[in-house]
Amino acid sequence: MLGWILLGWIGVSRGFAGLETFDGTGLGNDWVAAGSFTGQQAVVWNFAHACGIPTVYTSNPSITLRTGTATNKGWLASATFTGGIARVSAAFKQVLSDPVDCVVLVNGMAIANYTSTGGAGSVEAASFEAYDISNRIPFTNEFTLTVSNRLASGGRVALDDLEWDPFRLFVRLDKTGTHTAYAGNDFDVE
Repeated sequence: MLGWILLGWIGVSRGFAGLETFDGTGLGNDWVAAGSFTGQQAVVWNFAHACGIPTVYTSNPSITLRTGTATNKGWLASATFTGGIARVSAAFKQVLSDPVDCVVLVNGMAIANYTSTGGAGSVEAASFEAYDISNRIPFTNEFTLTVSNRLASGGRVALDDLEWDPFRLFVRLDKTGTHTAYAGNDFDVE
């Protein structure tokens, strides 16, 4: 289909923004070697070596990922999402005196490494752009999201308000909105 578009800002959005608050983990004070829960927006999350205490914020559920040897460090992984991802954000709490050193992965590729800068009990909000670091191409299709405390130097970390933003493409054409231009090829604009 050939089409005409008005010049100016064009926005294309795929996917939906998501937020996991960990309200439904069912985790308590005991460490669980492996498990899963259905979280916000009916997303299934798998985890290993996790518990529900301590929390990031008082009286607000979260998930705490364990540290130890390489075989028992904690991680959290999502089911497959569609629509791409542009950014990942979360609240991280350093549980003990050992600094937190965990990795954030999209489709099994490390997109960021979070290292805490405070002391025991400190909470930091962190946000990371999500793209393939080797070629700087964004994740525009299906993806999985993982937070892993599997680095050898990491201390226990409590995690809350894990949020992901969808992939969005915005284009600015160098003309005013009063003119039209021939696009020439098939295209979809949402």
